[in-house]
Amino acid sequence: MKPAPFSYHAPTTVAEALGHLATHGYDASVLAGGQSLVPTMNFRLAQPSVLVDSKGSTGFAKGSALVTLTEQDASTTLMQYEATLQVGGRIASVGQRMLDTVSKSLTRQSLEAMNNALEARLAPATDAEPAEAYEAPTQADFAREVAKDVAVETFKSNKTIWIAAAVVVVVIVWALKKR
Repeated sequence: MKPAPFSYHAPTTVAEALGHLATHGYDASVLAGGQSLVPTMNFRLAQPSVLVDSKGSTGFAKGSALVTLTEQDASTTLMQYEATLQVGGRIASVGQRMLDTVSKSLTRQSLEAMNNALEARLAPATDAEPAEAYEAPTQADFAREVAKDVAVETFKSNKTIWIAAAVVVVVIVWALKKR
């Protein structure tokens, strides 16, 4: 069955959500997860004329990093870093391991780019060979490296590779049967 007609609102703030509920009163229902409301609407046991989605905005990401530089000797500096990332809202439902991998990949690439820029700037130029110019990585370079790091992390175990291969085989067989 299909639910009775209703209007859908996806507010991005609590004030906006409360405004919809105040305006529509008992005709409105809050859609929190849909585990019980949606099935009862499909059987028309519940027939709200207005649905107010409680998921809110896309989400947020807040991060911080601490970089410590320690002089080892006259020509060597040790760089240590620690970074934290806090994610909330809808984007938090993306796999935690994937977010962790992406944040580590971006941090690593940023620090490598900074190191390469410093090495190019500090490289001595001679009359025979001018100092090599530093070329910053592009957004495509960063994206390619993140994709590579996510793939490596995803397929780290043989079990994951076999599961992925099995899924691919099932999809191919299914597609061939549909022809």
